[in-house]
Parts: sequence; structure tokens; C-alpha cells
Amino acid sequence: MRIYAEPIEVPTSKPEKRCPLGGLATYRANSSFPYPRGQLQHAFLLNLNRVRQACDRNTKSDLLSDQRGTSSIMKIIKNLSKNSLGALLLGLSVLAFSVMSTLVKLLGNDFNSIQIVFFRALFSLIIIAPYLLRSGTSTGGIRTSIPALQITRGLVGAIAITLSFYAIINLPLADALAIRFSSALFVVPLAALFLKEKIRTNKILASAVGFFGVLIMLNPQGNIAPAGLAALGGAIAFAFATILVSIVAKHDEPITMMFYSNIVAVLLLIGPAVVVWRSPSVEQFSLLIAMAISASIAHNLFIRAFAIAEASVIAPVDYVRLLLGAAIDYFLFGVALGSNTLVGSILIVVTAFFILKTESGEDSQTRPAVGK
Repeated sequence: MRIYAEPIEVPTSKPEKRCPLGGLATYRANSSFPYPRGQLQHAFLLNLNRVRQACDRNTKSDLLSDQRGTSSIMKIIKNLSKNSLGALLLGLSVLAFSVMSTLVKLLGNDFNSIQIVFFRALFSLIIIAPYLLRSGTSTGGIRTSIPALQITRGLVGAIAITLSFYAIINLPLADALAIRFSSALFVVPLAALFLKEKIRTNKILASAVGFFGVLIMLNPQGNIAPAGLAALGGAIAFAFATILVSIVAKHDEPITMMFYSNIVAVLLLIGPAVVVWRSPSVEQFSLLIAMAISASIAHNLFIRAFAIAEASVIAPVDYVRLLLGAAIDYFLFGVALGSNTLVGSILIVVTAFFILKTESGEDSQTRPAVGK
């Protein structure tokens, strides 16, 4: 039995389904109801159990709909191949790196690159602190069997990032990033020197062509700017750091490597940072935190991407940073892409990718077959 309330005039479109509140249900009048068709009637249901059942049905339906949406996304991710997932993670890393570079350039208007790197290392330590506390002195925490190598890698990494940030602040973003990518060219001779790897003629020629691209970007009119030299020094330091990472990664976990990189940078730069110190405002402090967070996210995604996918397959995704850098230069800082930057970038990217592809092919030939 229902007790009908007074009708309320509403549009004739079908009402949205919802759970009745306080025993109030909505329905469309049928032919037996003594009010005109097209009017939405409100009725009080005397059977409260039916009200609760209606609520349960609607709530469960909404929850199942949300769960289906979430499960669909997870299903898509799980069905991705390792290379596809690696490319996705690397793409997200590229976006995070672009955010970091943009914030560094903006902060460079007010702060020295040394102070920015110091803040980056300090905040990164704070970000990874919960993981370090959970691991303690066990494997995967601060414990390492190669402290000298970790400290050396931390020193080289701090120098590389400081020079790179100086270049980002004082050069167009696309130029700084393109020269940064030339580090792959310097890995070839350093690998031969420290890892005793054999260098083939094609790698030597590719490195020479790539370095010519660097010279085009550094010296288009016969004048080399200090920021250009800083970018080149940063690329060489990054190449050296890459060699050290290939050694250290055999002994320690990524979180351990991140700890030593940041703690060494903090201890190394705290003195110089005090000398050039400028107290940040609340807004500037927020940008510094955002820069450190984006840097941590970018490096984490970068490491995970190359851990699960083939480097030669997903590496081209990383070069999208150059396109984003050129776009940020143009739309945010009003700097158009120069012809020397375009030519030099093409030479650097092509030769760096060639070297990476060659190394990948050599690894697959020397890798033993399964079961042998």
C-alpha cells in the first residue's frame, strides 16, 4: 500500500536513478494514477525493507561500475608487453623530466645552480627516507659493500647535475638537453678505458659524427659560451657516472644508489650553497619542492623502464625530451629553435641511437640461449 504525496511539475525526461532518501522514492506515474502523464510523482514507501533493498541495489551497482572501470585499466596495463610497459613508463619519465627542467630554468632567475642542486638532493633524501627507515642497515637500505665506489659515483653525479643545471638555466632548453644526450658518445671511450671493452670502428665513426654535432651547437659563430662548456662537461660527467652505475648496480639496490647519490651531493654542496645562499619565499620554496619531487619521480620511472624493457627499443621515447624542450622554449620562454640546434640535435640523436642499437645487437649475440 502506498500513500501518495502532492505531485511536482518537472520536465518530462526520464529522471536519473538514485537511492531513495528517508523512504522517499521517485517513479513515473502510470495510467492508473489520477494525475496527468509526464509528471514525476514522489511517494513514501511504507515498506522500509524495500527501501533498504533499493538502496543496496543502487549502491552495489555504482560500486561494481567503478570496480569494472578500475579493473579495465589494470587489465590493459597487465596485458602490455614488457617493451610497451617500459615505453609507457619512460614516456611518463620524460614528462617528469620536462617539468623538472622547466622548474630549474624558472628558479634559475633567482638562485644559483649550486643552491638548486643542494635543495634537490636534500628534498630527495627526505622523499626516500621512509624506504630507508624501513630497510635500515640491511640490503636495500644504506648498507653497501662498495662505499668507495658509491661515494665516487655520488661525487661525479653531483658535478654532472650541477653543470647540467647551470646549462639549463643559461642556454635554451633544447640546446642544453641535446648536448646532455651526447653523453652516450663519451661512454664509448670511457667503457674501453675503465671496463676494457673493445671498440669497433663503426662506434668510433659514430662518436666522431655525434661530437661534430656537439661542436655545431657549441660554436656556430666561433664563440663558445661558458654555459655550452658546462653542458659539455656535464655530458662527460654523466658518461662517467653511467660507467660507475654499470659497476655499482651489480652490488646494490637502486634505493641504496639513490641514497648515496643524494647524501654525497648534500655534503659536497652544503658549503658552496651557504656562500651563494638566498632565502626562498613561500612560492619559491614550493617550486623547489615540486622540482625535487618531479626529479625523484622521473629518475624512479626511468630506472624501472630500462629494468623491464630492451634499451634499444624504448630509447627513442627518451629523445622526445628534445621536442618538449623546444616547445617549452618557444611557448614559455619565447625562444625559437635555431638551425644549428636542429642540425646538431639530429646528428647527436642519430649517432647516439646507432651506438645504443649496436651495443644491443652485440649483447644479444653474446647472450647464451635458454637451456644451454
